[in-house]
This record gives sequence, structure tokens and C-alpha cells, in this order.
Amino acid sequence: MQLPVFARDIAVSAAGKAFGNIEIMEAASLGEIENTASAGTPVFLIIHSTATELTGVLNACSPSGEPRWAIAVLGAHSKKGIETLLPEEWPPQLLACVFRRIFEQHELRCENLRLRGDLRTVGRRISHDLRSPIGSVYTSTDVLSEISATDAETSRELAATIKESVSEILQLVNQVSFVSLASTDTVTPSRVDMGALVADVLQRLDQKVQETGATIVVPSTWPDVVGVANWLVVVWTNLVENALQHAGPNPKIQFSWTAMPKSFRFILSDNGPGVPATRVADLFLPFNQLHCISGRGLGLSSVQRLVALQGGNCGYEKLPGGDASFYFTLPGVS
Repeated sequence: MQLPVFARDIAVSAAGKAFGNIEIMEAASLGEIENTASAGTPVFLIIHSTATELTGVLNACSPSGEPRWAIAVLGAHSKKGIETLLPEEWPPQLLACVFRRIFEQHELRCENLRLRGDLRTVGRRISHDLRSPIGSVYTSTDVLSEISATDAETSRELAATIKESVSEILQLVNQVSFVSLASTDTVTPSRVDMGALVADVLQRLDQKVQETGATIVVPSTWPDVVGVANWLVVVWTNLVENALQHAGPNPKIQFSWTAMPKSFRFILSDNGPGVPATRVADLFLPFNQLHCISGRGLGLSSVQRLVALQGGNCGYEKLPGGDASFYFTLPGVS
């Protein structure tokens, strides 16, 4: 933003040396950067210390509360945590090394902030959300030990309560551990047949689909994508279960997709009442911020994290016909 001509030429040369095959764009304002930078795409900003929107750029954060961009400031500037490069430090080869270091520090800082949020989420969910089902198990087993062995009806009811509570515990532990491991394990994305994967998810959920009387509509063809298959199973499972739970009786649930430049957008829509406008902004609250609220499921936050780890983004929108639509994007096969 607002780089003098001589500084621009040096910065472009250094960026090419630092990052290789990258897309270089010029922006005149912070708003232009926000509009052109794709969600989930790493952005490295090179700005001059005289930029009019310098403060807004430096303070910008992502939806998950992390610093929005890696930033290098050319010129004289003083702000803690911001790398300032004076004119005598601008030889392209040296500048390229500095750019790489700034970007690596930014990535490390974001990773540390996210992992700290993950730890808080895990700690809160384990300590808070498990109390109710564990309490039910404790109470029910205590009563079972006191009642007469001949009271079969009461025994069956208490056994059902224990089974339901244990199921809640297992579901919570499985969700938290799956997302935590996905965030920390090194996994190489590969080619995924999305049609076969969706068919597998629907087969696993067939009993729930039958119980709700849902009608499922899928496209005749699907694209291949670059992703992690078992993560995508969890993404689709959460989205379908969310639709089955909230779309009302005998819902119509429709899968679809559209091609985008270098990626695909996958959509799950239903004919339910949709999400109240006051709740839309918090639907995909990042996993590492779940410790900030109470009484919130992990499903959509798990979707947000798993999609982001695969280089995509997700969201919700109300379709023109009134249907609710959840979507996520993934890179296409090169």
C-alpha cells in the first residue's frame, strides 16, 4: 500500500526471491485488500510507513482472533511486534531473507495463539460439558444399587439414562480429540473422490435419515478434490446431522457443488426455517474460541477447523427460495 516507485520495484523483486511462485497485487486501501484476499489464503503485506491506513492494517485480525496478515513496513516506524525496514536495509537479496523470516514468525505466532485457544477449549469442554452426563451416570448407578432387584421397569429406565449419558461423554471426547489430533498431526492432502465419500457418509447415516423421513437429493456427478478423506467424512457428517436435527419433520436435504477458480464450493441446503439472523455470525465460531461461550455444540466449529486445515473456508447463507444453505470450499485437483 502506497509504496514509492523505487520501493515498489525493490519489494517486488525481494518478494519473488523470498516466496517464488506467488501472486502479487497492489492495493490502494485496506478495504481493497479485504475484498481481494481470499479467506484462508496466506497474505504477506508490504506497506510504507507513510500509509494513511497503517494503524488499521497493523491491528487487523482474522475471524479467529489471530493477526490477519504477515506485515513488513518499509520506512521509519515504531510499533512493538512489527518489522520495520529502513532504506539502507533494502537490497533485494537481504530483503528477501527478512521477508521470509517475517512470514515464518507470523505463521508461528498464529499457530501458538490457535493452540493456546485449543487448550482452553479442551479444558473448558472437558471440565464443563462432561459434568452433567457424568452426574447422571453417578446418580443412576447409585439408585440402581439401592432399588429392589424385582423393580425391572425402574432398572430399565436407569440403564437407559446411563447409556444415553455415556453416549454423550463418548461423543464429546471423540469430537474434541479428533479435531485436536487433526490440528497437530502432519497429514498430506491427496486426491479424494467426493462422490464416493458422500455416498459412504449417507450410508453411515441411513438409519437417522429413515427416522426423520428425510429426502436426500445428490448431484449425478461430483468433482475430485485435494483434501483429507477422513476429515471430509467428519465435515459432511456434521453438516448432514445438523440438517436432520434442525430442518423440521420430513426435511428435503440437497447436496450440490459449483466450480470456482482453482477450487470447488460444496453446498448442503435444506427446506427448514433457517438460522435466526442474530445467530449467523457465531455459527462457525473457531474451535479455539469455544472456551469463550457456554452451551454450544462442537459440530460447526469442527467443520470450520477441518476445512481451514485443508485450505478452504465455510459459511452459511439464506437462499432466494428461503432454504438454509451451508457451504465449504476445497482446492481442486491440478
